[in-house]
Amino acid sequence: MVTLWAAKLTALLCLLRKDNVCVDKQESFNVGRVLRRKDFAVKSDTVWVRLTFSKTIQFHERSHVVAIKATGGVLCPKEAVLNCFEQVPAEPESPAFMWKSKGKFVPMPHGVFVAEVKKLIRRIGLDPSTYSGHSFRRGGGTVAFNLGVDHLLIKLQGD
Repeated sequence: MVTLWAAKLTALLCLLRKDNVCVDKQESFNVGRVLRRKDFAVKSDTVWVRLTFSKTIQFHERSHVVAIKATGGVLCPKEAVLNCFEQVPAEPESPAFMWKSKGKFVPMPHGVFVAEVKKLIRRIGLDPSTYSGHSFRRGGGTVAFNLGVDHLLIKLQGD
């Protein structure tokens, strides 16, 4: 659960697509497409996330760095990421978000990520069929806009 929580907060606050935080299939980890442990840097009260591949960076021609501020409490991205990385140790080149399957840690697949999100949506009484892995990107942008964040900053954050 620490992996899911860190992946969800990272996806929401960095306005990411599910392809950035998890793999299509456990055995199909593409080191150039998914966030790796080395793409995270925690400095003081900020988590820096470096994306080298996305829908808008398909040829690794640049990287996109997103800063997310520590907030303290249950929604703190710094605490979530550090807890995940401590509980699920991995090499710097490994996927950032690993999942325990059959007794060993493997890259977290889309199916697990989306299924767990839908379980939580159902538990709070909403229709899970209207949510997907992309909901974090859209939802993060909507939350930021509703909190008064300038639309140009939201656009920059979402690359």
